[in-house]
Amino acid sequence: MYLESSFGSGVLENVICPGCSLLCNDLVVKIGGGEIETILGACSHGYQMIKAYSMRGRLRDFTIGLRSVDPEEAIRKSAEILSSSIRPLIYGFDESSNKAIELGLKIAEKVNGVFDTPPSICQPLTPLIASRYVELGVFEDVLDNADMIVFWAANPAETNLRHTSRYSVMPRGSSVPLGRENRIVAVVDIRNSWTMKIAQHQIKIDLGGDVELIENLDRIYEGKPLRTSKYMKMASSLINDFRRTRYIAFFIGHGLILNGNVNDIILSIVNILRKIGVDKRTTLTPLAEKINSMGASQIPYRFHRYSHALKFSNGCVEYNPVSTSAYGGLLRGEFDAALLVKTDPTTHLPLSASRKIPFSKTIALDYRETITSSRSLIRIPLPILGVEADGEVIRSDGVSVELRKIIDKKDNIIQEEEFLKKLLNYL
Repeated sequence: MYLESSFGSGVLENVICPGCSLLCNDLVVKIGGGEIETILGACSHGYQMIKAYSMRGRLRDFTIGLRSVDPEEAIRKSAEILSSSIRPLIYGFDESSNKAIELGLKIAEKVNGVFDTPPSICQPLTPLIASRYVELGVFEDVLDNADMIVFWAANPAETNLRHTSRYSVMPRGSSVPLGRENRIVAVVDIRNSWTMKIAQHQIKIDLGGDVELIENLDRIYEGKPLRTSKYMKMASSLINDFRRTRYIAFFIGHGLILNGNVNDIILSIVNILRKIGVDKRTTLTPLAEKINSMGASQIPYRFHRYSHALKFSNGCVEYNPVSTSAYGGLLRGEFDAALLVKTDPTTHLPLSASRKIPFSKTIALDYRETITSSRSLIRIPLPILGVEADGEVIRSDGVSVELRKIIDKKDNIIQEEEFLKKLLNYL
């Protein structure tokens, strides 16, 4: 049951957490006087996201420059900027609803712009998922049946805090009745992460050592002669456990995209999983951090066959991550306007790129004050998805989830879908 009145009170059960892409659905939230009083069951990420509705750093006013305006004027001015632009950037959306992402794509197509989303491990994996070359591990299925868990360049102890306790390592399942005691856990990382502390296989590799380790795994599994390698012993031990388990659930994390050859590494992991999967079940699932990183990759792919970095030109789509990405375009100074939705590129893109954002013609849509929004010409205040607004998103394992608001949104903010729809109509 969800509260409709901003002056209501009560206890909401089975609330979906908007803290990360796990979207845990077991929170309990107590409402009093139209305000959130107590949050039970959330990790620190979820708690902070829900409580953000009342934080001091909320974006509260529609502004153009230093002048407060009404929503319609802000929308008209935004449309004027984008329609007169030669090459606008439409960027962000990993904290947006699926519908907002669709509208963002339509806007980019209408104005011959570049549509891109922040770097995510979901982006290189999406084409493989769509082609059914790899199977995603649905979290509840992993909980019930996976007897081996592998975290590769993923550290859920810091990024997806309840993953090991709720979905993968600790809980008891139908095929793993003892929970942790029935599961083998392996962690592959370039540093001693917190997640390694719960793993039997603690494999620390050099930066870029993924390929060498995968080659060792492949050769040992195929029974081929081994080249001298520092990972031989670890790879042999890991293959032995691969052979004696029934269901191996791989989770890959953001650390992989720091490699220049992320696509090759993922393909190598997929290939060895397909070999192992001849006589057992194997799955490969991204552990994304943002609430809808998966949707921000899958929806562009669904409509245009590319997961990110789409350059529109007169109804055609060009894709080349080097030349059509937000990062590449910013480096070359190609963009003369920008629509930034729930993102702060000044904090996650290199300075060499973010310094070339055309702030004098930038529209920032966000629920919070950021460095980017403070420098943008037009600022549009939004509600927090899953707290003050409804919307559908896609969980990291590919499951669609309908988020419901917990409380009514405050005055003087606009639903991102409503804003984008009106903006599209003006263009």
